[in-house]
Amino acid sequence: MNYLFYGNNAYSLKKELSSLLKDNSSLNVSKYNMEEDDLGNILNDALTMSLFEENKIIVCENAIMFTGLGKAEPQLEEYLNNPNPNTTLIFIVNNEKVDERKKITKLLRKNGVVKEFNETNPKSLISERLKDYQIKPTAINLLIDRVGSNMDILNNEINKIILYKNEDKIITDEDIVNLTHKTIDTDVF
Repeated sequence: MNYLFYGNNAYSLKKELSSLLKDNSSLNVSKYNMEEDDLGNILNDALTMSLFEENKIIVCENAIMFTGLGKAEPQLEEYLNNPNPNTTLIFIVNNEKVDERKKITKLLRKNGVVKEFNETNPKSLISERLKDYQIKPTAINLLIDRVGSNMDILNNEINKIILYKNEDKIITDEDIVNLTHKTIDTDVF
């Protein structure tokens, strides 16, 4: 199976990628940066059999060929029409959208899975991560005001709170102020 993950919500994208990789050994996963690595080498890797297990995963970051900035890649189109059944290719685009008009995007949508990771809802992350804790809505709002809505930073701050409040499971406004680092957003306007 081949995947295309795109969006600006890095936290959710990493979480989805981790869930795909969790059942595979690190020997069975290859990672490439498509801005630096040659597509031909990536496709050769995709076509060869794994030495360690039957299936392997290849993660391709910065796959801009799926955006308006990238150029057509006939090699990749040929591979996607006849992929190696023992290889999972995962393309990651750190962009809000992909170019749906491109042949390569249509081909991957037809022969694989395309997932968007743009939705950023800090309150849902906080509720999910702190579901076993008592926390008031005012404390949730205070946490978002102090940390911001960047999901990676917010997740790190939640981890600190969980470590500190693991015993009594009650999170107060005072805990939020004492445990979190206030993120300063600069606004030039």
